[in-house]
Amino acid sequence: GLDDEKSFTLVAELPKEFPNQINQEPIFGTSWDLSSALSLMYPEIKIDANVLWPPATVMDSNGITIFGYWKAVYPFNFYSYQENTIYSIVSEKDWMNIVETQP
Repeated sequence: GLDDEKSFTLVAELPKEFPNQINQEPIFGTSWDLSSALSLMYPEIKIDANVLWPPATVMDSNGITIFGYWKAVYPFNFYSYQENTIYSIVSEKDWMNIVETQP
């Protein structure tokens, strides 16, 4: 499980109705929101996370880049809210398989 990890990189596909709000402030709208929330739950793990934004996501042989600056290098993890599953992405092929199945 996640408790056994030293560091964890996560790309999360969240529903369009996100961000939810707490005290009228959006959450999970940016990478630091998601990273911070997960880091509070797992303080012993270095967590780097971002929300997937397909129009701003570019794939290359090393991983993916979101918004031109946030990089997830293989291997990384992908959370699909539709399937409520975390996938381990270790190659371009894994990522392409995931992208092709997303609506």
